[in-house]
Amino acid sequence: LLANYNHGNDNFHHTLHTLEVKIDSIGKPIVFMIVGAFVSPMDLWESIVPGLLIASLFIIIVRPIAVFFSLFPVKGMTKNQKWFLCSVRETGVVAMLLSMMMSIRFPEMKAILPITTWVVITTLVILPPLTMRWARRLDLLETEKA
Repeated sequence: LLANYNHGNDNFHHTLHTLEVKIDSIGKPIVFMIVGAFVSPMDLWESIVPGLLIASLFIIIVRPIAVFFSLFPVKGMTKNQKWFLCSVRETGVVAMLLSMMMSIRFPEMKAILPITTWVVITTLVILPPLTMRWARRLDLLETEKA
């Protein structure tokens, strides 16, 4: 979150936009396809309860606390804007990459990939429909002028 300080600089805008589009359109799908080869439907079924519990923990407690404290030193943002960023979902690519590296390094931790997959699936399904409602509740939407 703090590394995106160059978005306001016109010199970097085109380069940053191009990089983000390439990551979104190429990098993320590749990571998810690779994970799909390592996580079987049976592994997902067997890990549904811990996966959903951990996903709930991340959505409700871990991510909001981590993001809020990482935004604490950021000036020029309102408290509502910070709370909004605490709840906006991430795609889970970083979590997937980290869990893939962990499962390669520590093969005995075979449950890490299916549980991470549940966390990513849950956040991708639950949080996007709530984004507009949350923004409206925090009074962050600009009203249309007639």
